[in-house]
Amino acid sequence: MCLRYLSSILYLFIIFSTNCKKQKEEPLKCIFVEVGKASWYGPGLQGKKTASGAKFDMDIFTVAHRKLEFGTLVRVTNLENQKQVTAEVNDRGPVSKKKVMDLSKRAAQNIDLIKAGSAEVKIEIVGYKKINTEALLKHYRNIQIIKHGKIIY
Repeated sequence: MCLRYLSSILYLFIIFSTNCKKQKEEPLKCIFVEVGKASWYGPGLQGKKTASGAKFDMDIFTVAHRKLEFGTLVRVTNLENQKQVTAEVNDRGPVSKKKVMDLSKRAAQNIDLIKAGSAEVKIEIVGYKKINTEALLKHYRNIQIIKHGKIIY
């Protein structure tokens, strides 16, 4: 009887492992969030606590957004030069209502935003820092924000 269960488990393992090998690796599908002006921040806030509770470090890839859940990974595209950067939402902002996002100095450097100070950007959700139940809940809440027109124009 035990041998019968063992053979069933082995059979299922073989089916799942061969099916996994046959699957094609597809790129992560992005969710469009918003287009608008973005700026950068950093020097005066270095080492201070962000809204998420983490210490702000202008030399890592982070962003401040008013609504997106902390731990959300976003791709920010500078629409003036098409350069992109992926960063984590870990703060709230920007203070100016005319802007949709603030990037850390490091993230802003990657899309040539430092000299101009601000630029028109496209923001897309591309993932989450940790993939677990909490991330799925964040994704659901982000989708609800998007669906209810709180972000998309």
